[in-house]
Amino acid sequence: MYYKIVNKDSSIYQKLVEQREKELKTKEENKVLLKQHIPYAYEKFAGFTDQGARRIPIPVGFYFLHPEEVDLTVWKEDGKRKGLFYPSKRTKAGREMEKFLESLKSYSAFRLLDEIGIDYCGEFHTPFLEMAGDVVVLHLDDHHEPKDENFIEITKKEACELFELTK
Repeated sequence: MYYKIVNKDSSIYQKLVEQREKELKTKEENKVLLKQHIPYAYEKFAGFTDQGARRIPIPVGFYFLHPEEVDLTVWKEDGKRKGLFYPSKRTKAGREMEKFLESLKSYSAFRLLDEIGIDYCGEFHTPFLEMAGDVVVLHLDDHHEPKDENFIEITKKEACELFELTK
């Protein structure tokens, strides 16, 4: 189910805008930390994606552009996926890299559901939260219904139009 919040004076609007701003700031801070700690260029990573359970991307492995340059005392190539490198758990340097990656900040989807006032249990889709201009847009699992009157249910088409995905 898709929802929007347009009442800027409501506490839920302000909480969710603040939450998303913190997430985006942390995402950029994590990018800077990754550049400082990983000297190799990479095209993509394996790990937690944006808007998932951890709310912001958290890499655990990398597809480096020049794998021949990778320090094998820090990294180990995955046995099944060629070109994907994870920190080596057999070396001190690899364990330190793994500890660094685990230390990257993230936010919990469960905390977001708590903020919204959703009682979650069992299997469900993680919530999607984004800003479209000054409108808060959310996608929640079909079993999750917010109780706050500021949540306005919208169609998928309306959500896409807010993000200008249909033009």
